[in-house]
Amino acid sequence: MKKNEKLTCHCNGVSKKSIVHAIQKGGAVDIADVQRFTLAATGCRRCFSQVEVIVNSEIERLKLVGFQLKIDFKDNA
Repeated sequence: MKKNEKLTCHCNGVSKKSIVHAIQKGGAVDIADVQRFTLAATGCRRCFSQVEVIVNSEIERLKLVGFQLKIDFKDNA
């Protein structure tokens, strides 16, 4: 994270950029994945709704542009 980036999750020092990166490059497909990958919204959870909005809007944006989300179906068996 860069020094001047605005934090979304202050407890764990996670920025919006880090959340978006977890979705675009890390393969996160929902808020639970983002929490696992970044630790966002896992401390006091005051930012949970804000993180959820970022995750949902980014996933919808990617669906609109035809970005293929990485979903691992092995975990659901």
